[in-house]
Amino acid sequence: MCLAELVSSERGYYTDECFEKYVDFLLDESKGGIPNDGRWRVLVVDGYGSHTLVPTVLKKFKDHRILMITMPSHTSHELQPLDVSCFKPTKYFFSWCLRHIFGTQRIQEIQKAEAPTYFQLALSEGCKSTTIVNGFRATGLFTFNPKFVQENPEKFQMADTLDADKMNTKIFGHNENSTVSESYKMLVTSMEKLDQEFAGARSV
Repeated sequence: MCLAELVSSERGYYTDECFEKYVDFLLDESKGGIPNDGRWRVLVVDGYGSHTLVPTVLKKFKDHRILMITMPSHTSHELQPLDVSCFKPTKYFFSWCLRHIFGTQRIQEIQKAEAPTYFQLALSEGCKSTTIVNGFRATGLFTFNPKFVQENPEKFQMADTLDADKMNTKIFGHNENSTVSESYKMLVTSMEKLDQEFAGARSV
């Protein structure tokens, strides 16, 4: 079973092709990926174009019954579980590892080939299973909280400072001149509809 694959692009930028390769890996059951067993699943992403506007990827999600929803602009630091619960302690432990090594080994730098070993130690401490679960709970994803948007309006303040949310325009199909407050209301409605879909799926 393959637990990881490396994806790169010629210029070093994240591209549509990179995302599609990631999705192929994600859906490959032979590598421990998501099984195509007829069950509905949700994938939460930010609004980056390569995440939301690649037709071949969207078709693969549809074929595998994966519902993709996007976070409003400038809110991933508040809504993305890894941002909320895992990245900060991982960075702390990585810095601690380096300080410990520099102090005990009396060296001033490490080689690039050594960095993954130290980062793996930090990752194992910063991304414990309890920490990951707490991140999903804190962002209202699991257990799913359809009222998360209404209960946490402060998490969407940066999105409200924008004149228009073009990504929501593409996703929800409303008029491009509509305001972010309207997009916010549509996000609430979408969350409510999603909860209804989950309830219907559970009853089957």
